[in-house]
This record gives sequence, C-alpha cells and structure tokens, in this order.
Amino acid sequence: MKKTILHLHMRTQDPLSDCRTLIIATILLFLCLLAKAQAPQQFSFQGVARDAAGKVIADKIVRLRLTIYQGAPNSNTKFEEEHVPFTNSQGVFNVSVGSAGINLSNINWKTSEYYLKVEMDPSSGSNFVDLGTTQLLSVPYALHAAEADRLKNDDPVFMTGNIGQGGTLPAIPAQTKFIWYPRKAAFRFGFENTGAWDDAQIGNYTFAFGNNTSANGEASFAGGFNSVASGNYSMAFGEGTVAKARGGISLGRWNENDDNPNPAAGLPTDRIFQIGAGSSSGRINALTILRNSKVGIGLTNPEYPMDVNGRMRIRYNGTSTAGIYLDASQSAAEGFVGMKTDTEIGLFIGGGWRFWVNPQGNGYLNGNLIQTSDRRLKTNILPFKNSLGKVSNLQGYHYNWEDKTKDQTLQTGLIAQEVEQIFPELVSTNKDGFKSVNYIGLVPHLIESVKELKRKTDEIAVLRKELEGMREMGKRLELLEASVNKGTGLTEIKSAAK
Repeated sequence: MKKTILHLHMRTQDPLSDCRTLIIATILLFLCLLAKAQAPQQFSFQGVARDAAGKVIADKIVRLRLTIYQGAPNSNTKFEEEHVPFTNSQGVFNVSVGSAGINLSNINWKTSEYYLKVEMDPSSGSNFVDLGTTQLLSVPYALHAAEADRLKNDDPVFMTGNIGQGGTLPAIPAQTKFIWYPRKAAFRFGFENTGAWDDAQIGNYTFAFGNNTSANGEASFAGGFNSVASGNYSMAFGEGTVAKARGGISLGRWNENDDNPNPAAGLPTDRIFQIGAGSSSGRINALTILRNSKVGIGLTNPEYPMDVNGRMRIRYNGTSTAGIYLDASQSAAEGFVGMKTDTEIGLFIGGGWRFWVNPQGNGYLNGNLIQTSDRRLKTNILPFKNSLGKVSNLQGYHYNWEDKTKDQTLQTGLIAQEVEQIFPELVSTNKDGFKSVNYIGLVPHLIESVKELKRKTDEIAVLRKELEGMREMGKRLELLEASVNKGTGLTEIKSAAK
C-alpha cells in the first residue's frame, strides 16, 4: 500500500463567516488486490478536515470534486466525479474514486503520467475551492496489474513488458527469453538464438522451454536442448530429439529423423513414439513404435508387431519358467516355447513337452516326425539309380565327440566327407567349413536299396528253382544212360521212375 500525504489550504466562501478555515487533508491512496479475483477499478481516497486552528471538522457532510488529468495538470481531463462524504468524530472522510458511476478502466495507466486535482466545499454545496493538484506516482497504476489476467489486443508479453504492435511478435535478439504470446496462445522461456522463437516458427497453442527448442506444430510441446516438435500435437523432450508425426512423442538423445510423415495427418507407418540413443554425430533409435502398433527395438522401421535388431533375452523371474506363450483363434495359451529345465529348451503343447534339446545337442521328440512330401509341391521328379551300389560304398563308424561339451557316450554315424563323395546333395557346409549330413535324406536311398536287393533275391530264387530242375533232369539222364548200357531198356527206366 502506497500512502501520499497532501497538506492543502483553501479560503472558504461561507457568507456567515469571514474567517479563514484551514483544511488539512491527508490523502491515503491504496489498492487491494484480492487473491483469485480481478482487481476492482477503484482506489480509496481518505482525508482529514481541520479548520485554521487545527480543530477537526467533525460529524459534517462535505462535498468533494476529484479530477484526473493526463500528461500535465489542468490539461487533458480523463476523469471527474463528485462525492458527498460524512466526516467522523475525528474529521476523517473516505471515498472510493471510481464508485460514482465513472469507470476507471477507460484510463490506460501504462501510457502516460496522471495528476489528481482535489476540490472541496465544506458546506456540501457547489462552491468548490481548489485544494491543489498532485501527480499520481504509483498506487492507481496498480490497477494495471489487473490486466495480468486479461490481455488486450493480443500484445505479446515478455520479461520487460509488452512488445510489438498489432499483436505480432517481432524478432528478438539472441538472449534468455520469457515470452507469453497471446495471438497464438504460445509460451516460451529459456535461451534461443536460431530464430525458432520468431513469429513464423511458433505454432498455435504451443509450449517450448530450454535451449533452442522449437514447437511449430499445432498444440505441440518441446523441451530440453535443440528438440523439435514439428508434428501437430507432438512432443519432443531431451537433446536433439525430433517429433515429426502427428501426435508423435520423441524422448532421449538424437533420435532418427529420416522419416517424412505428414505432420497434419496420421499414416500407419508414422513413428508415434521414439526413444533416441544417438549423438550429434550419429542418430540412433533405441525404441520405435509405429502408428500401426509395430514395435522396433534397435531399428526405426519394424515390419512385425515385435521386431528386434539383435538378440532378445527372456529371464526366469523366480517362480515361472522363462519362455513365450502362444495362442491362435481361441485366444487360449495352448503353446509354450521356453526352458524345460535349467539346461533344456523345448516346446510344450497339449499338456506335455513334445520336443526338447539338451546342451549336448541331443534332440528328443515325443511323437512322430512328419515331413511335407506332396507331389504337388515338387518339380524335376526323377527316380534313383544304383542306390544299392552307392549305399554299399558307405562306411559306418563308432566314434566320440572331440568337443567335451557334447555327449561323450559312444556314437554311431557316418563321416560327412565320405558321404559327400557319394551323395553330395545330402551334405551341407557352414560358414566355418564344418560339414553336416542329412541322415533323413538317406532313407529313400535305403528304401531303393532294399527294393533292389529284393529284385536280386527274386532273381536268385528263380535261378535256384531252375537249377533244381536241371539237377533233377541230370539225374534222370544218368539213369537212362545206365539202362542203355546194361541192355535192360525201359524196364529199368520205369523202375527208376517209380
């Protein structure tokens, strides 16, 4: 509260008295700003009336005329009103300037100097005596504080006052700034020297703070260092982050910004959430989520609901086996791929473990192994030739693995290099040069070999039967020859036939 004391003298015009009356007026001007309410467009005027002897003029109605001038005393009248207060027993009177029907809100306190002229008639008539004029230095200007909760003409407001004409934000030198821009309902505070806070670069209903941040998409939000929110309703926080997509969010440091979405419209492949993990010399995304719900870890354009660039680990939580449950149309978690034991991984389905592999590489199948073999899926179908001869050239072996992490029991099998010489299509070589054998691929050759053996066996059976017939015929010829030699003829032949 600001108090101004004025000692004012006047000569009375009372016809009943020729004496001088000294009116000593103490004027108290103040403004009460009420919390959570607009300041009233009035200020209080208080005075004490005394006569020349110093005696108060008590319990009497007096009339005041108050005039406010702009620029200089008695020059440009901006306000005038009259009051008829009643003095109390101490001669004190109070009035509220602006309460007599004249609106103080029409005075623009911030544009010029103002002066208050006080006139009084102690007998409450219209014979006013000029008590003097004084400059209003501070208190009424507190009425201008009421404009803090309402802005006129879209004037931008920053830390040293209002700037600009017609509500357009002019260029501001590179410096620390604090700006409320009503024309675009935008707020800025921090440091900026790139032009990102110039009028053309400020989006409607935006908020940006920090160092050289930019929020030019409608209703966008940017914070941190060099962060840019260019998509409508987007947010960018951190260092060097960029949010281009409509409704996109970018966090962290220097995320990938090579995308080209429509900032005002949403496309399925827009990056709506990104966490950057790069630097000023190289932008990288740690996490990317597209509008179509596809999630990429370590990449920016995921092609699947979960697309991971690198290895993914699922851990045991102390109570449940680590793995992944799967379901189909019934939305029931019927399938599980995960750890069977601490050292075995497998497939659990239909209430039991159906397939698993141990650390030695041994696989276990609880069921039948069935391979696709439909003729309609095949081309260049040719029969085998000489499978028996090829299989006959294979050599089986007993052996043990050199790798001590593998099963060290006695093994049986073939040598891939030997198989490759006979059946090259059944041997594959990895990037390190180690070879593997498709043992399942040997089965058709074994089948053909068995068939070939059967044909040979059938041929042998026919030959054996023919041989038996020939042996019988030989015996008969021997008997016939013996009979001829003895001269007995047919008698002996018939006897031999019996």
